[in-house]
Amino acid sequence: MSRIQDIQELRRFYRQFLEIQRDILVAYVRKAKGADGTDNLNDQAIEKIYDAYYRPSFFVFLRDLKTAIYSASIFDFVKIIARDSEYGAGFVEFFEKTKLAKLDKNGKVIVLKKDLLSMLPRVQSEEEIKSTIERKLGVKIKANASVTDLLKNIKVFRTKSKFDQLPISQATAIFEVKKILENLPLPETFLFVGDDDFISVLLSFADPNISSLVIDADEELLASIKNIAAKYALNIRVKRADASGKNVVREPIVGFLCNPPYTYKGVKTFVKYGVKNFAKDGGFVILTVGDEAVGHRFLALQNFFTKENLMIREIAKGAAAYPFTELYPSDTVVKKKFLAAGISEETIKTAPHLGASVYVLDYIPYKVPQDKLRQSIYTYL
Repeated sequence: MSRIQDIQELRRFYRQFLEIQRDILVAYVRKAKGADGTDNLNDQAIEKIYDAYYRPSFFVFLRDLKTAIYSASIFDFVKIIARDSEYGAGFVEFFEKTKLAKLDKNGKVIVLKKDLLSMLPRVQSEEEIKSTIERKLGVKIKANASVTDLLKNIKVFRTKSKFDQLPISQATAIFEVKKILENLPLPETFLFVGDDDFISVLLSFADPNISSLVIDADEELLASIKNIAAKYALNIRVKRADASGKNVVREPIVGFLCNPPYTYKGVKTFVKYGVKNFAKDGGFVILTVGDEAVGHRFLALQNFFTKENLMIREIAKGAAAYPFTELYPSDTVVKKKFLAAGISEETIKTAPHLGASVYVLDYIPYKVPQDKLRQSIYTYL
């Protein structure tokens, strides 16, 4: 089959999956026999509740499908995505009806239609990603060193304080690549709203099938990424654009990564830029952000996420770190304080000096209505 036919087939499976999940919810409510306060709901009303509050987007379905495939068992799958066994049983029924896969006696998913499911980007461990990058670049990864050191044998750009360009650690870069691969539903366009950490390059090394688009205001950075992509035949496009709204680039994407200035306005601006590229199939966001100048404004950011139909699905607190870099005068002041305290310069240079968290957010591609169902605290609907 052609790629278009493959995606059409995946959409057909998606519709079948939704039908199965709707039927499971109806059956559950009927078995409760009104004990949970749902005796006044007919089947159509229950199906509407499913569509309003539980229906996954096409991309979330694909992500869950591949997570089930790469999990040690259907039970580990349920744990990984933080759902219940009923959801896992729905996938078992789905596999049986579609003949996409089957389960062995230990609950491990055995893929039967390998050609079709090979379209789903493979989940990889950090160790596997690290090994691939080391082999392709001919370097040894040092967890606490700057990510730009990985490319020191290639002419790269100079970090610029005016763009708030502060390189993350190599371990952080590997973690971000892993999170992208875990969530990527298809090897379609993945957007980088800024990429002074060269994550697009590392992602392409890990999986050459992925199509990446990098937008940035720094022409020197874009030229560096473009040269590296040409040297290694990577599927990366670059376009000069400003997240604040100048030279706006718009095209359908499956997800985006951004590591904005750690300010309230910085996070809002970068995230809003990426969200505008989502469409009816959904999408996901990998957002790396620290609390340099956000503070309790994060309450307002949570409201912003809700308004943009973004649901926080995962927070890896402290998963991102930055090696010491004298980019601003304040960095020199901090360094002098540590030296005065008796800490060696070598320790200062190799220790993390800024921590941040990595958020995974799902984009809900439809309006979620206000819940008007009269229910008790034990109504699981």
